[in-house]
Amino acid sequence: MASEDLMPENATNPVGGTDYRTVPVELLNSAAGLLHNGGFFALADALNGIIDASPAPAPGEDQVETALRDPATVHINMLRGGIAKPTPAQVGHLYRGDEAAEVIREVARQNPDAARETLTRMEKADD
Repeated sequence: MASEDLMPENATNPVGGTDYRTVPVELLNSAAGLLHNGGFFALADALNGIIDASPAPAPGEDQVETALRDPATVHINMLRGGIAKPTPAQVGHLYRGDEAAEVIREVARQNPDAARETLTRMEKADD
């Protein structure tokens, strides 16, 4: 089977965006043969072997993960516009119970006028 049969000109991986044309033809032919002859499980076993043999993350990737686990680093990058701030709905989803009360108190402490206006509008809406 020719590589053109397996790889349309614009074939991309929707998950990772990998251009399938960069995958060795032998690997694709082997995968097609395994699927045809051995079925799904044989192909899955072969693919798991390839994944296990994949190279380690590129230098710096572990630093990104470490940085994303540090609240101070995340906060600074949000302020700089390097990463998006969560929406109010997302913040509400992140914090529940006592943590939610702490968030509300901190927002009110930092923005007392806005907090008063919001409470006033909420009370009027309840009437």
